[in-house]
Amino acid sequence: MSIKSFLIPIVSFATLLCNDEPHKPNTPLVKVHINGGSYLIVHGRTNLTKFHCQYVKSLSDTLLVRVVPQEPNKLLLEHADINLRVMQFDCGNKLITKDFQKLLRVQDFPELKIEALDIASGEDLLKSQNQKQHTGMISSAKISVTIAGRQNEYNLEVNEPANGSPGTYSGSLHINIRDFGLIPPRKLLGLMKVNENVHIDFYLNLSFSD
Repeated sequence: MSIKSFLIPIVSFATLLCNDEPHKPNTPLVKVHINGGSYLIVHGRTNLTKFHCQYVKSLSDTLLVRVVPQEPNKLLLEHADINLRVMQFDCGNKLITKDFQKLLRVQDFPELKIEALDIASGEDLLKSQNQKQHTGMISSAKISVTIAGRQNEYNLEVNEPANGSPGTYSGSLHINIRDFGLIPPRKLLGLMKVNENVHIDFYLNLSFSD
């Protein structure tokens, strides 16, 4: 079941309620629950080793998201954002964690933000890619990422494993830190350099209600 399959019945019902009350906008609000078991990890590497920084604070939250139906199989989203405190990332090593937080300019920008802007139906994406066999549903999403005060938009695929629990969504986003005005640091007298390309893995256990 795709995220669109969850949201469409709720949106349709809420829209009917809005139409019955003219003072309400025809853009219903949906509660998106981020449940336990959700996690986010940033993966990076240097020319000598790899590092993995996990967000250790619970992601559990309830977002009040405005859903705007567009052309068939696409939904625009407003307020579907997660704010992450940079100090809550743990790279498994105190020195690496400190360097990671310094790279993200934690003193000036204590939070980074990830926001979902729209999502397209997985069914049609599969048809357009002519995939006859698949292990789960795939949807296409546009997201906004703000790091160190700079914002960029990305398109990515969101996966729901066929053998996973309904409402479990995962994906991987590849970014270049230079797009956010960040300079890859050098360590050990310049012998070790952080690669400017990192990727963010996310696994969100979501449920929805009106």
